[in-house]
Amino acid sequence: MAMKVHGKCGSVRVRLIPAPRGSGVVGSPTLKKMMNFAGVADVFSCSCGHTRTKGNFMKATFEALRATYGYLTPDLWKPTHFVKPPFQEFTDYLAQSKPRPAYDVPGPPLCHPLPLERLAVGVMNFAGVADVFSCSCGHTRTKGNFMKATFEALRATYGYLTPDLWKPTHFVKPPFQEFTDYLANPSRAGRIDPSGSGPPGAQSLGSATPASRK
Repeated sequence: MAMKVHGKCGSVRVRLIPAPRGSGVVGSPTLKKMMNFAGVADVFSCSCGHTRTKGNFMKATFEALRATYGYLTPDLWKPTHFVKPPFQEFTDYLAQSKPRPAYDVPGPPLCHPLPLERLAVGVMNFAGVADVFSCSCGHTRTKGNFMKATFEALRATYGYLTPDLWKPTHFVKPPFQEFTDYLANPSRAGRIDPSGSGPPGAQSLGSATPASRK
């Protein structure tokens, strides 16, 4: 018994409550026979109504048993068949290096021209684009609008900061790394030692003249 369930038929209400192992079936003889047929070994029962009507009592018990199948317990789980993802299933096929097909025309492959987009090929060649697919809609026979739309598409490519547009990075040392030799020298000039035992040429705080304090 997974959890508390109840069934109803007419005025009879039957409630089945999970019980610890070894408790047995606590209920009337009719309920014990039905639990025995259902394979339930440990359960508590609670009923109310006109339970002397055996038909209604048995049907209420059956409804309570049928309610247990509304819970997907682990013994009712379907076996899980794991499927490999495509990159793992075809990893050997993808690892094979295939030769690129040779082109009959000399030079790098150009974008495939459609009947109404031959003007786009000239614009792409002028922009230095070698491989690209094109798709257009609308009144493409208006060459001015078509060329301007192609130019706007090309200008949109400069909105992405590709590596060829990166500025050279000049790394600067932090102060503690740049002046590490200077900071590591304990007898650097200009250091004020209050004990008066500093390097020659350095004044101590006790021997400072009033004029120098001003």
